[in-house]
Amino acid sequence: MIAGKEYREVYHRGDWFDQASREEILAYQERALGRLLRHATMEVPAYFFLRSVVEKFNPLEALSAFPFLEKEELQKDPDRYLSRNLDQTPCYETTTGGTSGNQLRFHLDDHSQSMETGFMHRQWKRVKYKAKDKKVVFRGVSFDNLKPNVFWQENPIYNEIQFSPFHMSDANLESYLIEFIRYQPKFVHGYPSAVEIFADYILRNDKTKLIPKVQAVLLGSEGTTDQQRRIIERGLGARVFSWYGLSERVALGGECEKNSSYHLMPDYGYVEIIKEDGSLCYEEGDEGEIVGTNLFNFSMPFIRYKTGDWAKRLSAECECGRNWDRITEVKGRWKKEFVVGSSGAKISTAALNMHGDLFNSVQRFQYFQDKPGEMVIKILPKKEFSNGSQELIESAYKKKVGDELQVKIRIVDDIPLTKRGKVKMLDSRI
Repeated sequence: MIAGKEYREVYHRGDWFDQASREEILAYQERALGRLLRHATMEVPAYFFLRSVVEKFNPLEALSAFPFLEKEELQKDPDRYLSRNLDQTPCYETTTGGTSGNQLRFHLDDHSQSMETGFMHRQWKRVKYKAKDKKVVFRGVSFDNLKPNVFWQENPIYNEIQFSPFHMSDANLESYLIEFIRYQPKFVHGYPSAVEIFADYILRNDKTKLIPKVQAVLLGSEGTTDQQRRIIERGLGARVFSWYGLSERVALGGECEKNSSYHLMPDYGYVEIIKEDGSLCYEEGDEGEIVGTNLFNFSMPFIRYKTGDWAKRLSAECECGRNWDRITEVKGRWKKEFVVGSSGAKISTAALNMHGDLFNSVQRFQYFQDKPGEMVIKILPKKEFSNGSQELIESAYKKKVGDELQVKIRIVDDIPLTKRGKVKMLDSRI
């Protein structure tokens, strides 16, 4: 996958975008957007009615005629947003992780994952990352058949060791540290909440002199607070590099080398910042919701998709020389929330995140905890939910968290929404 044609094309055109003028970038986006909108109005039923608009106006003008796309609308009638020519656009079905307790199922083009890797490696290049570099990863992947007191596994494809974010108690962290030192990683990659726990342990136990030279710490999937950044940079002795992105792949922005603003990848998505009244944010400092249009997914185009995340717009001109759209102060759906394991380990809700078919028969869900080591998943079921569905969910969480958490399912009649119409991911009474 890393050596594929799509990966190489994405990775290598980054040099051009770094040097491109604002006019050149907008011209590229207009061409890419035009291809997508023409395809959507010809092949995607939800957008047939806009065909004449796309034929009449330039792409940036035509885009404003497209309605905002809400997650709930996609969930209600996904086939309306699916391209009719899937035989010419090979794709696969995937899901969001359900950070708001409400998963979305959608389609991505087959080549999108190799492109995604190319985009990620391209922005990590700002901190000198190369695909061959060794890294340690703190993320919520499955950890199968771990030996006693071994809380990691190797992934040779990506030249990395994956550390479990589910067992990070003080009693276990010395083992993490010993393996970290043995492996001598050049980069650390993970959830801010999990990496912070590791860095804080290093600081509290005065172990900084033992840490190998780390080039940078790559943080994603959660927002990064100033306090987390300070602890991680002190504990690991390396600069933090964070980015903004989401499973729906309508926007991707990485930190600048010169400051903490996010440069939005111009060939990844076309991003608008929308005020609460629906008008566009044009001025520096204007705050609104991030609305994105993916530029390379044709099987199910996400056009003017409302992400639920908010940010402030900055001018495109930056001290680093790029002329990309920039944002700052991203306020995401992710909260820095933890459940507490039986050993006292803090487990991020991001690490508990599940992708795939697991919640097909679930309308909404929420984590509830009032006692360390025990967690209830409240489930508002769909009609097709069964005992088998419950057993699959319990088994998947058992496989993920092991003995750190006793996970129980509780079927409920309702999960109240917040004022913004979302489900609170974690209801903690600890």
